[in-house]
Amino acid sequence: MAPMGLRRLDIDRAALLAALTARDEGLLGTWLDLRDGTLRALVEPDDTAFEARLESESDHYVKVPLFTREFRLMAEFVELVDDDDLAVRLDQALAGPSAFRAWEAVLATDLTERRHWRAHRESALEQWAASWLAGLGLTAPWTDEVPPPEVPALLALVMDRPVHRVLGSEAEAHTAYVRACRDLCELLREPFPSRRVRSAARFARGPVVIERSGREVTIRLRADDEAG
Repeated sequence: MAPMGLRRLDIDRAALLAALTARDEGLLGTWLDLRDGTLRALVEPDDTAFEARLESESDHYVKVPLFTREFRLMAEFVELVDDDDLAVRLDQALAGPSAFRAWEAVLATDLTERRHWRAHRESALEQWAASWLAGLGLTAPWTDEVPPPEVPALLALVMDRPVHRVLGSEAEAHTAYVRACRDLCELLREPFPSRRVRSAARFARGPVVIERSGREVTIRLRADDEAG
């Protein structure tokens, strides 16, 4: 049963996820038919018949948006990598030229993490697609299984009062700590010093201090007389 207020369409999941990231040469875009859920790509040389249909039946078609968080998604995945050396190499890949090619080259050295990355990326694409469809008042059979997006780590920590969390393990605390530090750098529009953060237990930027000890992670304001 479709969620309240949403109209269910039989939209092909794999085709929609592929359309979200399709940037093939000559591709002008992919359109969703709001009547039956079919997807149609427009590729150069122009398909004049389909272009005419888009113009004459504009109320029945909507263009599939491109997924724009690929780079951010890659940065988020680095926080989930347990191997600190691999995580640092992935960070370096993102910071260098030909980032996407370098990223794949690094992951090719660890097949397990490459599988984890593909699953992580697919999950993010599903959430993006489900949210986009819901914004159109639509749902599909497979969207029932898509979990809601997580609250950003820094915001999740701040929303808990006091700003202190005890995680299930030291590894989980380390992941939460690194993610919070990265989020803080992003909020302040500063570079993220991955190696330094991963090897430390305290990180301070602006008025905020993030600390971890064992299974505990704390975010607090810096004291006036406290060094950076």
